[in-house]
Amino acid sequence: MTSHAELTDEYNRRAKDDRRLLTCVRDLDSSYAHNGIARPMFTRLDDLQRLTGDIKTTIEVMDDLPNRCFGGSVEDYLAAQGLDADGLSAMLAGIVGTGTLDGSWDSGVAIDYGRADVCRGPDGYRVLELNMGSALGGRLTTTMNSAMLRSPAFGDFATEFGLTWADPVQKLVNDLLAVGRTTVGTDTPVVAVVDESNTYASTARVMVELRSRNVNAIHGELGDIDFVDGKARLRGQPVDIVLRFFFVRHIPVEPQGMNKLRALVEAHRAGKTALFTPFDPEIHDSKAAIGLLFEPDVRAKLSDDEIACVDRIMPWTRLIGPAFPTDRAALTEECRARQKDLVLKPANLYASQGVVFGDQVDESEWRALLESPPRPDYVAQERIRPPAETVIDPATAEPDDWTVVWQVFFGPAGYDGASVRGRPQSQQGAIGGNEHTRTGCVFAY
Repeated sequence: MTSHAELTDEYNRRAKDDRRLLTCVRDLDSSYAHNGIARPMFTRLDDLQRLTGDIKTTIEVMDDLPNRCFGGSVEDYLAAQGLDADGLSAMLAGIVGTGTLDGSWDSGVAIDYGRADVCRGPDGYRVLELNMGSALGGRLTTTMNSAMLRSPAFGDFATEFGLTWADPVQKLVNDLLAVGRTTVGTDTPVVAVVDESNTYASTARVMVELRSRNVNAIHGELGDIDFVDGKARLRGQPVDIVLRFFFVRHIPVEPQGMNKLRALVEAHRAGKTALFTPFDPEIHDSKAAIGLLFEPDVRAKLSDDEIACVDRIMPWTRLIGPAFPTDRAALTEECRARQKDLVLKPANLYASQGVVFGDQVDESEWRALLESPPRPDYVAQERIRPPAETVIDPATAEPDDWTVVWQVFFGPAGYDGASVRGRPQSQQGAIGGNEHTRTGCVFAY
């Protein structure tokens, strides 16, 4: 097979004739199966590796923007992204990097750790947003991959076509062990998987997956953390690594949140308990960070090769909200003219909240949104319309066209795995923002 389209066609052709293959996702012994897309998505491994390389290059550029454009000030860089006062204070408190002697910014940790939400189009993959740091959803979706390979029908298909997959949970284990050695000096770290308070064990399954890979993992909430002699403890047990699943937005409302965050940062700097990850990667997490790459004053500081890399993987994205210091009048007129091809997104919200598609509102409503956005941090982004992915419905054995967004994980070692989320094209709205969204797995060849 030379293309993912040919491999998809072959899979669908066989699924129509072999009910075991048609229903293999539905019949999986995986908690994601009941909510899963009825077939895997296929792609070339080298395409994902190239995409990851471009993502990491772009993040390196972004991490130097405080120096190139903001006099070494991370605070000014974040303010330019429209972060509110509480978010800005929390972000700065959770950073372990510091300024250098010459006043420039220098992150204290590897900042290329996260997940890119990506559409696959005719000209390659395009990154809709970057989700940076450790608090990432989607990793456990890949438990579907190992379950799929236990299905005889799909296992035979995978063997025939040389299909492989990367396990982001195992990659996470590798990164945790590396952090344990380099930051704390232990090869057998006690890892605390920590949520914000009152989440009712939302990431307890992560702990189970880590334990299945021989990691000494425990689970708790930020309110359960205290400190003795600078080392973090979870309900009295000393921990070597805090695997963070609380977000920047949780800190201002967390009891003693700022104090505990500052203590975790100091424990990390002292080599007593590693914070994985601190907030350093997340200074590039906002959709506005992508928008900055398209601001004329910022773009003037990029090399031709850097601009080519950004334009290869990022859709046109501009800062349209009043929170951003930009020429809004000229930009508003441009966005009015491009209404059908744009989408408005709040830079600092999540789960598709506040997303408005230009072709789903009339001209007067679009103009009002541009001139008086309901939030000050809106960005306008070129809308990517990926080709349909054909999925055979197990209930009817009829083809159905789906729109999918790829979740591509990356870390210091490069490509860390992928999963997808999607919905039937017959349903409207942003993927992830409605009840029709389903999850799926990815195999590469």
